[in-house]
Amino acid sequence: MIGDNAITLNSYSNLIISNKRLVGAIGLQNLIIVDTEDATLIADKNSSQDVKKIVDILKAKNDKRAEESLIAYKPYGYYMLLEEGKNFKIRKLLLKPKKHISKQMHHHRTEHWIILRGTAKVIIGDKQYFFHENESFFVPKSTWHYIENPGIIDLEMLEVQSGEYLEEDDTVRENVF
Repeated sequence: MIGDNAITLNSYSNLIISNKRLVGAIGLQNLIIVDTEDATLIADKNSSQDVKKIVDILKAKNDKRAEESLIAYKPYGYYMLLEEGKNFKIRKLLLKPKKHISKQMHHHRTEHWIILRGTAKVIIGDKQYFFHENESFFVPKSTWHYIENPGIIDLEMLEVQSGEYLEEDDTVRENVF
């Protein structure tokens, strides 16, 4: 057993890894249980080499979970997918102090950002703003924008994307700002 998020009763020779949720195991032996934001794996230790077969099944179904994680780590911090559906996607972002996302725009989506913690320096078009906890801002389609954390604590935000196409290849970046 690894970590503090597992309680076992009458269970032996198990590997249990969980970063967030509590895992309870009763009467189990010789299992691997891994619970992450993306998925939960439960396998007999003797079958651990078959994990690749699950990935192959996902690939055969064209399921993007075979290639993507819910959390993407970036030089500025990370973003985590919370929810998505037809024409919308909700992500949580964290920008470390003095870090920023690239200057960018999207042709097929709008973005609404909500500050959960910290301060954001935001440029939308040619105007600069500062937003703080419990404040929000909107970025229309085809509008250049830039977000920076000028503070000394992590900047946490919710991003709500809406539009007919929400994939990352709709992001046009400007390298020099």
